[in-house]
Amino acid sequence: ARAAVFGVSDGIVSNVALILGIAGASTDPAFVRVAGVSGLLAGAVSMAAGEYISLKAQAELVERELEIERTSIAEDLEGETAELAALFVHRGLTAEHAERVAAELMSDPEVALEIHAREELGVDPNQLG
Repeated sequence: ARAAVFGVSDGIVSNVALILGIAGASTDPAFVRVAGVSGLLAGAVSMAAGEYISLKAQAELVERELEIERTSIAEDLEGETAELAALFVHRGLTAEHAERVAAELMSDPEVALEIHAREELGVDPNQLG
C-alpha cells in the first residue's frame, strides 16, 4: 500500500508539472491535453516496467536462496536438521519434541526445503512466479 501511495503521488506531481510547463509554453488546449495524456502514458509504462524488473529480480534472488538451501540440505542433512530443531525450540517446543519434528520433516527433501524456506527465508516457495 505504501508503494502505491508513493507511486500515485509521484505520478500526480510529475504529470501536473508537465502539464503546467506545457500550458506555460502553449495556450492551445488540445496541445496541453495531448502532452498530459502522453506524460500519463509514459509514466504508467515506466512504473510498470520498474515494477516488473523489481519483481523479477526479487524472484531470482529467492530462487538462488532456495537453491543454496537445497544444496545445504543435500550436503549436510544432519546440520540442517539440527538448525531446524533449534528454530522450533526458539518457537517454544521442547528440545526433544523439536528434534523429532525436525527429523520427520527432513525425511522428505521437498518438505524440508519448504519448511526451511518459510522458517529461515520467510518465503513460500510455492508462490514464486
